[in-house]
Amino acid sequence: MLIDRLSLKFSGDYIKKVISAKYASIHTRPNFNIQRGQPALVMQHDEGQWCPNTMKWGYGSDRSAEQRIINARTEGILAQPSFRFAIRERRIVVPIDSFYIEAIKDQQTKVYRVVPFNDSIMYLAGIWEPLDQVNNGF
Repeated sequence: MLIDRLSLKFSGDYIKKVISAKYASIHTRPNFNIQRGQPALVMQHDEGQWCPNTMKWGYGSDRSAEQRIINARTEGILAQPSFRFAIRERRIVVPIDSFYIEAIKDQQTKVYRVVPFNDSIMYLAGIWEPLDQVNNGF
């Protein structure tokens, strides 16, 4: 099962309250269809605290936006040369309210939205890398 798209319906103010952040504001607006190459809210650990940031979804600066990696398995990630440094040094947490997966059955593709039971925020573990001088990707 691989995640195809993400969703974050909660406002920045709500997320700030949930994570007890001490920031003036977290700039984000609801997005029910975050796809590869699009910006998403992430929480980045910096100098002992979690800081909000926006990064493009997709790992691999040497790839086009459509070819960037959006799923990685934890099994064997340390053995993968492309992830080795990032898994040790560049970790993030991605707050979402749901994600979408595609399943193929009888030659038909069905899309399923996976949501938590209590309609709360879920957190995905992520790694990131610089994409260019302005953008980062996860």
